[in-house]
Amino acid sequence: MPENHFDLYFLGFDVKGQSYSAGKIRSDRQGLLELTHNYGTELDEGYTISNGNQEPNLGLEHLGITVVTSSAAEPSNFSAGVENRCFNSTGLRIKDPTVSLPWYTDILGMSLLLRSDKQGQTTYWLGYLDGGPSRSVHQREGLVKLIWTHGSELELGKVYHNGNDQPQGFGHLALAVDDITAACEYLESRKVKWKKRLTDGKLKSIAFIIDPDEYWIEIIQNVRIKERWAFSKLRRLNASEEYITLISRRMALK
Repeated sequence: MPENHFDLYFLGFDVKGQSYSAGKIRSDRQGLLELTHNYGTELDEGYTISNGNQEPNLGLEHLGITVVTSSAAEPSNFSAGVENRCFNSTGLRIKDPTVSLPWYTDILGMSLLLRSDKQGQTTYWLGYLDGGPSRSVHQREGLVKLIWTHGSELELGKVYHNGNDQPQGFGHLALAVDDITAACEYLESRKVKWKKRLTDGKLKSIAFIIDPDEYWIEIIQNVRIKERWAFSKLRRLNASEEYITLISRRMALK
């Protein structure tokens, strides 16, 4: 996006038979990694990235990638034994689960898939159930792991770094929705905190909300769903199949 002085790179696993989202368009995938390059940072010797794991800027803890192999006992031939690969999860530290969990489950509609406790820390695995075959949390894509260090809820004020304040690092989570206008109206009714409403600024196709720990969450349109609605309307208007195909290709590139 040269006009905005940054580029975005979307990465994911796309091996048919190994990756759950293989072949799907960007907005219809459950797990993608988005890398942002702001022009000029490569020339700035003083520019640093916060990885979220160094004091005093704790925030993002890790990304999770699942690799299921059939030949784990043969490390020299590791690649040949890979059965499934997926971008599994994003791990974020939270201050207070009694605040964050209801926000993600009640407002965003995620399901709590797993809770694990160890050594003064609790991890909550959250995601959307897709109606497909039952899978363990490690076999799923696009999960959010909320990581609570016991006692952090007693600290005053903001505890964790969202990655968008200086020093920058983690950018945001993203949710693809069936109808972005309706979704934003719903979020408005739930009185969420906004970073960017759908109607703000020049870019009217995305919105950003802020969670209880001030992490950003982007709201985007699932183009596959939008495409279906648009094409059914075009066909009712007797649009030619050639025109519909052209529009389809343009939308898939967005």
